[in-house]
Amino acid sequence: MDMAEEHQFEPDYEDFINPHDTFIAKNRNVKGSECNLCHIKVKHPQTHSFSHFPFQFNPKQQKDQDPFPVVINSLLGLATIFKVNSIYALHSYVVENNLYPTTPVKLNQPSVTFFDNLSSHLQVPIVQYSLNPPNSIALIAHWKILQSLLALITPSERLIFVEHSIFNFNVDSPYISDSHFHLDQLLRRRNCDEYYETLKYGVPVALAINNVCFYKLPTLNEMESIHGSDSRIYFTIGAHPRFPNNVSEYFLTKVNELASNPLVVGIGEIGIDSTGDFNWSDQSDLLLKMVNIAVNHKKTLVIHCREPKGENTQFVNLLSSLDVPKFHSIHLHCFSYNVEMMNLWLDKFPNTAFGITSIIFKNLEQYTSLLEKINLHQILVESDAPYLDRTKSSMCIPEIVDHLSKLRSIPIKLLYTTILENTRRVYNIEQ
Repeated sequence: MDMAEEHQFEPDYEDFINPHDTFIAKNRNVKGSECNLCHIKVKHPQTHSFSHFPFQFNPKQQKDQDPFPVVINSLLGLATIFKVNSIYALHSYVVENNLYPTTPVKLNQPSVTFFDNLSSHLQVPIVQYSLNPPNSIALIAHWKILQSLLALITPSERLIFVEHSIFNFNVDSPYISDSHFHLDQLLRRRNCDEYYETLKYGVPVALAINNVCFYKLPTLNEMESIHGSDSRIYFTIGAHPRFPNNVSEYFLTKVNELASNPLVVGIGEIGIDSTGDFNWSDQSDLLLKMVNIAVNHKKTLVIHCREPKGENTQFVNLLSSLDVPKFHSIHLHCFSYNVEMMNLWLDKFPNTAFGITSIIFKNLEQYTSLLEKINLHQILVESDAPYLDRTKSSMCIPEIVDHLSKLRSIPIKLLYTTILENTRRVYNIEQ
C-alpha cells in the first residue's frame, strides 16, 4: 500500500485476554532449583536471581560503566535494613548465621573480575575467593548470599534495596508514568488536538510513551512538535502484527531512519497475534525485520503477543524464535499470562519488564498470583488508551497502582515512584 496514505486499521481489544490456568509442560521440562525469593522452580537459578537484584550486581553486564559506587551504596543500604552499620558488619552477620553455600562454589571469570573490581573499590585485599564461608567482604554481593539475605526481609525492604541501587527516589511527590498509549487514536476519539488534555489520570503525569503502530508514522518534525508541546511524551514506533502484509519496504526504511532519533525510545508494538487472520510466517518475518532495527539502534523492544483465551502456544513459539542479545531491554506489552510463563521468559531474557493493564480487573482472582509474584522493579503500568476500559481510560492507572499497593503492602507513593523509574530505566530516558 502507499504509506503516504493513512491506514485506518484499529485493533479490537473488546475480547479481553484472560490469563492461562494451565502450562504446557511439553514445552518446558524444567530441571532446576527453586528460587527462595519467589519459590518458583527455574532452569537457570543464577540468571533468574538477577531479576530480583539491581542490574549492577550482574558480572556479565559490567562493560564500560562503573557500577561499583552504586553497588557499595546498595550494600550499605542493605546493612541498614539488617540494623548493622557497615559492610564489614553485614559480612559478619552472614558468617555468623551461615547465610552462604554449604558446598564448594566455583566462580567463573566474569564473577572473579567483578569481585576483584569491587574489592578495589572497597579497598580490601584481592584474594582467591571462597564462599564456604565467604573470605572477603566483596562476596556479600554474590547472588547466592544476596538471595539468602533478601529471603529474610520483607517485600518492601527488598524493593528499597533494589531501588536504592538504581535511582534516588523521592516518595513525597508521586507521579504517574504511562508506558503505553496511542496518542493519535486517543486524540481522534476525543476530537481534540491538545496533547496535554490526553494525559489526565487523577495523579500528575511525569512520563508517557506514545506507541505508534498503525502504519502511519509521524515525521521527525511532528515528533519534535509533539514533544516540544508536551515534553512528557516520547515515542515507540512499529507495526501491529495483525496485518503484516500491509508493511512495505518504504515503511521499514522510515522506521529505521526515525529510530536514530532520541525521541524514539523503542521499536514496537510488534510481535505475534493469532486472534485474527493469523499467518505465523508473515508475522514472524515482519517481527524479525523490526527486531533487527531495534537491536541495531539499541532501542527497547515492545512485544505484543496475543492469542485466543486459554492458549500459550504462540507465546512459547515467539520466545523460542526471538533472537536478541540476552540483556536487551524488552517491554512485554499488556502481559496477561501466568507466573510460569513470566519466568519462562525471564530465564531467556532477564532484562524484561511486564506491562500491566486494566485487564487485571476482568478477573482479579486469576491475576492475583501473577501480581503477587512479579518483581516490582520489572512492572510497567499501561493505559493502552483508548482501547481498554474506554469509558474511564484516564483513571485506570491509579486504580492499578492502588490495587498493587494494597496487594503487596507497598506504600503507594513509593510504588508510583518505582513504576516511574522503571519506565525511565526500561526506555533509557534520563530525568
